[in-house]
Amino acid sequence: MTRTPLLTAVALFALAGAAFAGPGTPHEAWASGKIARVDKAARSVVVSQGKHEMTFVLSPKAQLMQGKAALSVADLNADVGRAVKVRYSISAGSKVADRMVIGAKPAVATLRPGE
Repeated sequence: MTRTPLLTAVALFALAGAAFAGPGTPHEAWASGKIARVDKAARSVVVSQGKHEMTFVLSPKAQLMQGKAALSVADLNADVGRAVKVRYSISAGSKVADRMVIGAKPAVATLRPGE
């Protein structure tokens, strides 16, 4: 009884299947923090989580939302310091964001005379 040819054949089939398997679907993740910096030219946003910072590159079809309002990359400069939630996937070692939800702007309190 020789098992070596059978084990060799099984191992070769396993390696061949792994070699021809396509890339897996990208795994999406969420991160949250505060917008620290925005680079409009590079389409990147740095999000701080305390002392930790994460850099996200915005995909060409990224959705930037503040409530129901859509924003542009240029609008993000006015939102530095605001809370943000980012949906991203990792592609070629970069965190690519396809959705950012920016926290609502604080309501402006109006005082009446005599208050």
